[in-house]
Amino acid sequence: MELPDRFTAGSEFDLVAESLADPTRRGIFRHVTAANQPQSAAEVAEAFRIHRTVARSHLERLVDSGLLCSRPHRQARKEGRPPKIYYPSAQRIDLQVPARQYEILSGLLVEALSRFGDAAGLMLREIGLEFGRGLSRQAGDGWEARLGMMAESGAGVELIRPDAEHLDLEVRNCLFREISHRADGLVCGLDHAIFEGLLDGTEGELLTLEEAERRTPVKDICRLRFRVSKPGPEGPGHEDSA
Repeated sequence: MELPDRFTAGSEFDLVAESLADPTRRGIFRHVTAANQPQSAAEVAEAFRIHRTVARSHLERLVDSGLLCSRPHRQARKEGRPPKIYYPSAQRIDLQVPARQYEILSGLLVEALSRFGDAAGLMLREIGLEFGRGLSRQAGDGWEARLGMMAESGAGVELIRPDAEHLDLEVRNCLFREISHRADGLVCGLDHAIFEGLLDGTEGELLTLEEAERRTPVKDICRLRFRVSKPGPEGPGHEDSA
């Protein structure tokens, strides 16, 4: 059984208090984490109507604290030192007083389930579908409304329609990242089922998960491809085959 590195409350409160005490820096942090793509100091400066040097100072402070990451932005036909672009860090911050250890509990439960073999995957899929369908009933119809439920939970989701028969999702922030390494087949299967249950039947279209490309240490994006079909003459009702 894998043990946690530590079983104590961290210094997340101090980190947030010091790094986000400044209201402008706090706004910049929200801006970068909500953006669909990395942001440069120039883009942040324009958005907040501040000097580029000031924007860069705030961004670097957020990088130093671990809240953001940066990398050179290499542009074609540009000479000299490439500018930096900034994007959200994978570091998770929880503020709980007193501290709780839900991640450890989740990991233990996943490890216990993994001992039941294929039955665990089937059971988690059913639970994920049921949970996703419950979310869809709360959100109502429409892609934007349903994906908004996941966005409010912290998942960065982008919907792409490459053709009439497919729907692609790019998920930039896995809500279960910290425990997925314990048993990625189970955790990812549950996550995929939640999206399938959430989106199935949206605007009268039926979805079936066709492909799943999981995130890697290099590329922190999960991609899901669904096959889209219309209900037959018998009506919109259908049975899940899992």
